[in-house]
Amino acid sequence: MGKNYSILFRLSGIVVILGILVLYAINAFLGPLNQDEGWYLLAAINTANGMVPYKDFAYTQAPVLPYFYGAFADVWSDGGVLGGRVFTAVLGVLGVFFASMTAYCLAPQGRKAAAAIIALALLGLSPVYSYFTTIPKTYALASLFVCAGAFSLVCQKRLSFEFAAAFFALAAGVRLSLGVILAAVGVGLLIFCKRKELRFAWLRFGIAGAIMLAIIFVPALLGAYENFVFCQTYHVGRETPAILYRLVLMGGFLSRILQAYFPSVALFIASALVVWFTARRQHQANKEMGVVKRVAEWVKTTSIEHVFVIILAISFAATMLVHGTAPFPYDDYQTPGMPFLAVLAAVLFAMATRNVAWYRSLTIVVFACVGLFAIGSPMCMNWVLERQDRFWFIMQDEPQVLKLKRIGAELRERLPENALLFTQDAYLAVEAQRKVALGLELGPFSMFDYNSWMTDDVARERNVHTFTTLLELLESGKCPIAAISGYSFAITCPSTEATPPELVDQFYDVLERKYELVKEEPSFGQCFTTLKIYKLKNEEK
Repeated sequence: MGKNYSILFRLSGIVVILGILVLYAINAFLGPLNQDEGWYLLAAINTANGMVPYKDFAYTQAPVLPYFYGAFADVWSDGGVLGGRVFTAVLGVLGVFFASMTAYCLAPQGRKAAAAIIALALLGLSPVYSYFTTIPKTYALASLFVCAGAFSLVCQKRLSFEFAAAFFALAAGVRLSLGVILAAVGVGLLIFCKRKELRFAWLRFGIAGAIMLAIIFVPALLGAYENFVFCQTYHVGRETPAILYRLVLMGGFLSRILQAYFPSVALFIASALVVWFTARRQHQANKEMGVVKRVAEWVKTTSIEHVFVIILAISFAATMLVHGTAPFPYDDYQTPGMPFLAVLAAVLFAMATRNVAWYRSLTIVVFACVGLFAIGSPMCMNWVLERQDRFWFIMQDEPQVLKLKRIGAELRERLPENALLFTQDAYLAVEAQRKVALGLELGPFSMFDYNSWMTDDVARERNVHTFTTLLELLESGKCPIAAISGYSFAITCPSTEATPPELVDQFYDVLERKYELVKEEPSFGQCFTTLKIYKLKNEEK
């Protein structure tokens, strides 16, 4: 019977790995389009072509991604957005396997394989996590660095603390908010610094992290200080919601995290409770000691694996706190922090079942639950649905990525190689392999309200637009083709509020006067708006 369970256990592991590969492939080909994909890939292409982020174009994240993706642009750029997705999916899968190896290192003997495969399943079979680490945003690369950092931290090899710090610093170099992991791990190592094996770990970790942060950020600060600060404080300009509304947003953030990662959350809570009560029973004999002495004794005597579990838990809590208390806490911000939860859930499960003979059966049950959750996730419906109402579904006529590829090919035929494309849908420029006019690299986030500090001159210096400079660009006729979707002219930055209708009308007045409509494409892109393609009138050429 034991042999049969062992075979079934191994087969389950193979199924998990195949399921992960299939899920990432599906998300690459069928995952909904996201506006941000375009301007991240465009930033990488611009960087590969010798342009410098912040100095030559606006980029509202830390600088690592454009340089990393740009270094591999020859690998993915010919494939357009789909090529970028496949490249990103590879990074996402690598991150999942690093998380699995981290769980393997931390789990008790005899349960290491189970912990590794559970972490693999919890993370890689999550439709939400796999989607956000497939589309070309910051999450896949940041998650890869986070997972590589966690593995380096716990593997207990030579220079492990230095490598961990370097990887976590690189994660912060992708998304600035992830710098909190450096602080959290540093504090954790400091708490346990009296242990012999961790005596100077915090110092080694801190020095290595500081050096890597300097390598990442000092060139950007020296090259274009004002533009860099503007880009990194971009979202600060959004009005902070009232306290009650912020609490509602935080509640929504937690609710969506719970929905998206329910298997990880449930397994973590259940396993943590079992481990807690088991440990409590085992330490009844030490009741006569004070709480402080008991904690101090535990710090000295507990295993190094338990220490790292605590440090990873602190890191997860820190990322949740930073992302959950943001003025507008989008749940996808937490994506690079979720590997911590998957690893913790897997390791605690391994600890909780340490003395359970039938742990393989429990592990297979966990696999089954994770698989069923993946199949039943609402995210899966987004692969084929355009929208739904109370009574019926509206199906997509073709996958969004393939529709984008078709339209990109049409634009490439209409637009000479060195000509500029006017669009706020940056993924169209990526797919058409054409440049956008300077200042449109941020897509719909490129248009700013003219005010006391964002004047026309300042906008030009920051490589963005005001209403007037964008109207001037359209009026100039420098762009032979204009591709306008429902996202074009829709929002005003940095508040991201809806643009006043009278201002939107001014843009369309110019379009009707200077351009002629040549094509309409319904149900295009994010939110399935109508894409209108205009060409410059003959007399304007």
